Amino acid sequence: LSGNEDVPLKTWAATGFADFRLEEYDEFLKHNLVWSVYELCTSQQLQTEGRVMGHCVFSYTDQCLRGATSIWSIRVLNPNDEEGIEKYVLTIAVDNAKRTVTQAAGKFNMNLNQKAKQEKKRRAGSLYVHLLRESGRVMRLWMDKVGLQRSGV
Repeated sequence: LSGNEDVPLKTWAATGFADFRLEEYDEFLKHNLVWSVYELCTSQQLQTEGRVMGHCVFSYTDQCLRGATSIWSIRVLNPNDEEGIEKYVLTIAVDNAKRTVTQAAGKFNMNLNQKAKQEKKRRAGSLYVHLLRESGRVMRLWMDKVGLQRSGV
């Protein structure tokens, strides 16, 4: 969010927790969606995630470098969309040692467990609000697959 374009590239090793992919039919949207959960392993990826999502995930860079935290991005793709661009939906922070999800934030820090304020909903759009609700379920499926717990998320 700082707007710094010249962020030095910092990289770190992946945690070993598996990425995740799920293709399913969305009843509300009436077409298939492809959900993906990716680990972010560079400072540039964190900066891009933060810029697209409107939050400060970039501030986790040092924790990721130390291996204490890993950051994950849930994205969705409509395979019928001619643009073929994944939409960013949710950013997840994991305490690697405790194997625990410590935070999950949507666009503009929208929370999965709380109703979004009208201003945030308006800025994000109704399609996004639907995808954010669904991303909580996708996150839980991924967590079950890789053996992660939840910490108030």
